[in-house]
Amino acid sequence: MNAADQPTGIDFVSFDELSAVMFAPSKLIRAAKLFHDDGREEVVFVPLPYGLTGAIGNEYDRAGQMTRFVAHLDDKEIGMLGASGIGVGQQDFSLRRDGASTLFGLGSVAEISFPLDMRDPRFDEKARHRGIDPDEIRSRTV
Repeated sequence: MNAADQPTGIDFVSFDELSAVMFAPSKLIRAAKLFHDDGREEVVFVPLPYGLTGAIGNEYDRAGQMTRFVAHLDDKEIGMLGASGIGVGQQDFSLRRDGASTLFGLGSVAEISFPLDMRDPRFDEKARHRGIDPDEIRSRTV
């Protein structure tokens, strides 16, 4: 962040590396605490608007109150399931389950917890970092 509270750089963290994320109250750039699977904790700043909002969005888009998709991409063009678009305004999360999709704004998220999955190749390591005995969990599921 610079002196004008604008981001000067951006980095990405895979959800696969995290056990949880806790967000501060919603603002255009809000603090969040990342809980890494290896036990580290990190405070970061998360921008509420999509990255292109400042360049192509109008004042209403920059307020971060809603999302507007300015271009739609066919799923074949980008190699993803379902159609996607280029958004301005508030960033959205999309949850897909049983063929249905739900879209909701990042500003409405307070906390995300990532459950352990025994099919994950790193299950044992992740479980131990969380203070869980992976062999005990396996014995309970049989």
